[in-house]
Amino acid sequence: MQCNIFGFPAPRIEWKRALQAMSKERHIITGNRLVIKNTRKDDKGPYMCKGINDHGNVFSMVVLTVHPVIAPAIVKSSPKNVTVYKILSRIKLNCSANGSPLPTIEWSKDGRLLSINTTVHKTNKETIGELVIDPFMPEDQGQYKCFFRNYENGTAETTIQVCRSLCPEIVPPENGYMVGDFLANSTLTFHCNPAYSLRGNRNLLCDANTGNWKDLHGNFNIVKPQCQMSYYSNILKNRKHYYDLIKEWLAPVTNKPIPWVPCYQSRYHGWYNSIFHSRCDGQGPTITIIKVNRYIFGGYTDVSWHYTNSYRTSVNSFLFSFVNRDNLKPFKMKVFKSQYAIYGSSSYGPIFGGGHDIHLLYNGGSSRGSHTNLGHSYTLIKGYTYGSTKANNLLAGSNTFQVDEVEVFRQEGFRDF
Repeated sequence: MQCNIFGFPAPRIEWKRALQAMSKERHIITGNRLVIKNTRKDDKGPYMCKGINDHGNVFSMVVLTVHPVIAPAIVKSSPKNVTVYKILSRIKLNCSANGSPLPTIEWSKDGRLLSINTTVHKTNKETIGELVIDPFMPEDQGQYKCFFRNYENGTAETTIQVCRSLCPEIVPPENGYMVGDFLANSTLTFHCNPAYSLRGNRNLLCDANTGNWKDLHGNFNIVKPQCQMSYYSNILKNRKHYYDLIKEWLAPVTNKPIPWVPCYQSRYHGWYNSIFHSRCDGQGPTITIIKVNRYIFGGYTDVSWHYTNSYRTSVNSFLFSFVNRDNLKPFKMKVFKSQYAIYGSSSYGPIFGGGHDIHLLYNGGSSRGSHTNLGHSYTLIKGYTYGSTKANNLLAGSNTFQVDEVEVFRQEGFRDF
């Protein structure tokens, strides 16, 4: 406490307290000041100071008020985790604490003090601090801390984690997988396992402004990616690249996202030609896959199989090879004599071309009567000529052969009748 008595010469100051003693251990007079150590509640009340010099003396009274000492305590604050759903928006963080005396407040972000965009308001009960982030940018993400202090009495603090909104969690589709990480808000790309095809959006991008997934065209009405059974070939097994090639080859001739299902499989249905026709005739587009020893080949047609001893016209049919005698990479051969695309007869299995480019003999699994005559109706690849031994041996290893296995797949829901 200070005694504001002045004079000339400078007065000597004496302190007294009415009816109460002032111990020298706790009460120290220094000039015109009285210092009370270890202040207690009963120290409150009036104190008299007396100024004395050669001209006389004068009195002054100082009233001491003693408040309780209370360390700061957080009263209210923003949630521990604040999610921002839109960049460029206005974000307000707040913190308040009580204590005696009222504490001061400091804001920091990731350990660095902040001095701008902060306001402090004090009531008779608490200190209220506010931090405004306007506009919010991705780099404003981080850990914010409000720190209260009232001299040596104590401190209090709380942390607020501010993050951009993450788009809702997306898990890989069943029977498929996902490339990318939704936690990183990256572009996600979805793939399906062999024999499955994707339904829905293949690519999704997290929109930073809304926290919602969108497709690459900016549309928010997305279809959740799903992997549906397309077809499983006992010949191709789990060779994903073969299924991918078939999809690639089919892309120019069909844009229908329809699963393929088996209509005929020799290992289950036997080698009787009548079974093939009863199950596959009139079924619309089909894929035929043939295995001879280690060689795998086949054909696609968008017209139905039949048993009327006639050809059917197609401009979209093609033959293909996955494993061949000359160890060429998988290739596709388009039809060029469209009027001879396929031939249907009750005496035979699947026949492609007028030559026939691929001819499967009745009961083909028990004889070497099946044969190839590549180049009659389907375009040969470069380096091969129609009628040559080299061309005729390419698909199955020899001109005539015994088939080990045949599978024919149709598009589900497709019928000619």
